[in-house]
Amino acid sequence: MLIEIRQDGHEAAKADKLPKHEGVRAVIVRDGALLLLHLKKKDRYVLPGGGVKKGEDLLDALRREVKEETGYEIEAVKKTLLLRECFTDSVWVHHMFKARLASTSPAPQELTPEERSLGLEVVFLPLEEGLRRLSEETDDIFTANIHRRELIGILHSI
Repeated sequence: MLIEIRQDGHEAAKADKLPKHEGVRAVIVRDGALLLLHLKKKDRYVLPGGGVKKGEDLLDALRREVKEETGYEIEAVKKTLLLRECFTDSVWVHHMFKARLASTSPAPQELTPEERSLGLEVVFLPLEEGLRRLSEETDDIFTANIHRRELIGILHSI
């Protein structure tokens, strides 16, 4: 399934001429709790994942990103959604996957300097609480858009 989200006033035809980026995101639920990354400095919640390197297999990118950000290994991966975000300056195509943790305890995270500066922490929230936090109103339009993207991915994966 493909879902497209466009910035207000953005025409789909213009998207074909913009720089394209590819990303992967993992929806992981363990014992009724949703694994999210909390960027404390921005009070933003995101699914583990990130950009796909040139020539990298999607599943390899997903495993790499989840391991770097959370320390956990994953298994039983199933693609659930393709979500295309069109902005005025770029287009992001996110491959959403349902995954299961393969390890019970995480290895050390391999965070980027930006992730460290934002206070990235791994949180397991009861599913209803995670969905509620992603649905809450926020004055930050960028955070609101990210939360909306993550919420769509979760709802199509659980």
